[in-house]
Amino acid sequence: RYAPDTRRERAAWPVAENFMPDFTLPSVDEQMVQTLDYHSPAHDHDRRSLILLFLGECSSDNSVDHSHKAARGLLLDLAHHYAQIVGASAEVLAVVRGTLREAAQIKQDSRLPFPVLADEDGQVHRGSGATTADGGSASEAVYVAGSFAKIYLSSRASDAPPLPAVRVIRGSGYSL
Repeated sequence: RYAPDTRRERAAWPVAENFMPDFTLPSVDEQMVQTLDYHSPAHDHDRRSLILLFLGECSSDNSVDHSHKAARGLLLDLAHHYAQIVGASAEVLAVVRGTLREAAQIKQDSRLPFPVLADEDGQVHRGSGATTADGGSASEAVYVAGSFAKIYLSSRASDAPPLPAVRVIRGSGYSL
């Protein structure tokens, strides 16, 4: 499922000025979503910047512990600003480390207007650096990639600073 793009050199995880790895995951709408579709030359007429919000491990009852509250707040804030985001030729993708059912529950509970993807085995989280500091389990992260997959903002919860607010994301180097 996770297919790293070996044509581009990049750090072990996406950092600003580098490139976001491409991946394909199922959405809760039962569609396969490929990040390549947003920046591929084959889709030149509809290139979009991406805001990728990675959510850590889901608990069996979908409860949100303290470490997930910032990500959940950011999800709701992105949903609130979604029309502006889409109007600026960007898309939000939420990547949940959990099953399709768990991802669907998050989408429904939060009334998210954007695609929510399920990373059931955690491979995309690991490949994107969205892990705890020891790399042992999935964690929250936000990456903003321009329409050519170049990273303009990279923030991982495991690096200690809080996840950025939407205003920071909007000022990350591409028009939003």
